[in-house]
Amino acid sequence: MSDGKLVNEFPTSFSPDGRRLAFCATGGSSADIFTASFEGDPGRGTLGVHLGNPELFLGTPFLDCYPAFSPDGRWMAYNSDESGTQEVYVRPFPGPGGRWQISKGGGFNPRWSRDGRELLFENPEQRVMAVGYHAKGDSFAAGKPRVWSATRLLLSSGGISVYDLAPDGKRIAAILAGGEAGGETPTHLTFLLNFFDELRRKVPPAK
Repeated sequence: MSDGKLVNEFPTSFSPDGRRLAFCATGGSSADIFTASFEGDPGRGTLGVHLGNPELFLGTPFLDCYPAFSPDGRWMAYNSDESGTQEVYVRPFPGPGGRWQISKGGGFNPRWSRDGRELLFENPEQRVMAVGYHAKGDSFAAGKPRVWSATRLLLSSGGISVYDLAPDGKRIAAILAGGEAGGETPTHLTFLLNFFDELRRKVPPAK
């Protein structure tokens, strides 16, 4: 932590090779992002896993959390309130390098598609957004965010994600907001389909 006071740690992402874990650690008024390697033989440590010493990836006076490794392991998406509101950013891993803002008007809890074509995140309206991107060398370019699903999700908080993208990139397992679940407290997962896939299915192209 930037202030030296660790309070809570929230693991959020494995590296593609499964050898490193990314997590955020909160304490005081800030949250920093760390990674740690897996060490030792199976059976050591909790649940058969022994973590190496945490290595600071990003330590600032701001709330930096929800780190997510890209499918090729070369980039880390995360959210930060450095602008005054939570936004999604991307940095090269392990760094150093540039920083690219992905969301506009608020965003958090990023998730990469497995095919390496899109980056998803939640917006302040609790909907899943998607951004196409192109990465080459040390450069990262992202397109304009678009709605992936118009269905509102339960708001992610406390380092806990409420959605994840299927490997085929066409479905999301999610916990919906109360209003989307008939006004009741959600108690089960729901699978959402890509908004544009659904639109094409319901409205076939004109011949």
